[in-house]
Amino acid sequence: MALSFDTTYYYRERPDVLTAWLNSDRALSPQEFALAHYNEFGWKEGYNPNEVFDTNEYLEANQDVAAAGVNPFTHYNEFGQAEGRAPNADFPALEDFDWEAYVDANPDLQAAGINTAAAAYDHYITFGWNEERPGAPDNAEFKLKKALENLQAAEQAVADFVEENEDVDGALVALKAQLDDAPSDAQLGAAVTQANADLSDAQDAVDAVEGLSDAAAALTSAQEAYVAAVKAGLPAMIALHGEVASFIAVNGLSLAVSEDSFGNVSWGDLAGLEPGTAILTLGDYQILIVGENGQLEFAEANDEFDPAALLGASQLLEDGQAAFDAAVAYAAARETFEEAIHNFVLAGNPDFDLESFDGDLNDFYVEETGELTSLFESPSVGADEAYALYEALRAAQDDLAEAEAAVAARAELRGEIAEAQALVDALETLREGVTAAEEAIEGLGYSKPVVVAGTADGDDEKNDIFVFGGENDVNDIINNFGEGDLLFIGNNYSAITVADDADLDGKADFGSLTGLDIFLQQDGNDTLVYVELETYDGHLNGDWAGETIRLVGVDAGDLTFQNGALRYTDTAIA
Repeated sequence: MALSFDTTYYYRERPDVLTAWLNSDRALSPQEFALAHYNEFGWKEGYNPNEVFDTNEYLEANQDVAAAGVNPFTHYNEFGQAEGRAPNADFPALEDFDWEAYVDANPDLQAAGINTAAAAYDHYITFGWNEERPGAPDNAEFKLKKALENLQAAEQAVADFVEENEDVDGALVALKAQLDDAPSDAQLGAAVTQANADLSDAQDAVDAVEGLSDAAAALTSAQEAYVAAVKAGLPAMIALHGEVASFIAVNGLSLAVSEDSFGNVSWGDLAGLEPGTAILTLGDYQILIVGENGQLEFAEANDEFDPAALLGASQLLEDGQAAFDAAVAYAAARETFEEAIHNFVLAGNPDFDLESFDGDLNDFYVEETGELTSLFESPSVGADEAYALYEALRAAQDDLAEAEAAVAARAELRGEIAEAQALVDALETLREGVTAAEEAIEGLGYSKPVVVAGTADGDDEKNDIFVFGGENDVNDIINNFGEGDLLFIGNNYSAITVADDADLDGKADFGSLTGLDIFLQQDGNDTLVYVELETYDGHLNGDWAGETIRLVGVDAGDLTFQNGALRYTDTAIA
């Protein structure tokens, strides 16, 4: 039975791959995506397919496989196990595994029909190594190594989550406080009920005047359309003016943009322009004219000037058409708006005569904003009562909209709280992963591990475990690092001792470009541990780009690096 690929383990080690799958088209299942990534990239980057198989250790122990450049996990499953190769440096190979002692000590294996060396070994490397079974090889150091790996990955997952999402606990508290301070559901419900009642009363009052309800609705609709046309038209005209200036500059024209450049472009007259009417002129030259069906075109060329052949002509035509269309739309909206105003006044005062009225319909509104004026209340208009009913109706409509918006805002706030709670729960799950990893290490007889982020102090009375915490903004220092203590960097690292006078801040050329390294350097009575964050950090010029850990009072010659950890030579992990 071959070792299987552990998707959960791989995503825990490579959360970036999980993120990539989440952002993909999901054509592959999460299992297929993770396996495909390992097969194409992961093993080359030193990552493992599960807790048992160690990619780097397998390649280091089997140089023929490394030289062949093949996938080591595939090789082990297809050939390596049968050839007597071990999946990692701590497990025995098949030929060295005392399978009879393993089976004899575990009656359940006998009952399951496991009675051959291959079957017993398969069970051990798949399940037994982690089940504390009698007869199994001593793998306490392997369990420690894996527990440290898990802790490091869990701590990194928490750090990455916090960096991406910041203070999720504080955000949740703030959102809940905002909900507590806002009006309650009952208060909002009562406000909506009252607003509906007020609107009903206002509508009844309007309905009591013959024709006023339809006239009021038409006025509201026409006013909204007019305001929208104004908002759309002004930016289009501004863009056209800017494009004209650019058009003149890029073509080196000795023409200035004068006040009458858009002599026929006005908000009132565009709708009825005849084909051939000049819309844009520069000096004595016509540039854009009205064509058929409201489409602009360039004026005809002459011996001196061809506007269509100049640089930026197509963009000028595009912006000119947009401004022209917006102006035409504005003119139509204004006509409808003024017609609605007239009909509303007639609904309020059937005797109103526009021809004898001393004013125009555009006096009833502000041209730039569409806001209605107090002219409706003038005795000469005679629509003051109707206008008062209309204003009361609009106010009631606004009150209802505001009350309903408050209900929607509270619902949206609840949604934000639910999302914030989900983030808090996700962070708690990640923190539980850290706790589980710490408990696993303590279960192996060690003190609670300390993740190095700043200054950490060892205990002379205990065997301390320190774990490299990854990139941070502080100087990492470990005091009292002594016999029995361990600093776990990572299983995908190699260690290199450099000369005391080597300058990693200068024109550096240290370590491998394809793998991660740590560099040990004596600095007076201390050892400096330079930890690469990228495989090329040891080859960069300028300031050291990785992390640095100072082991106070430690001689670099007394350290060994095995299984991803630094320890004193006489207590190093075997």
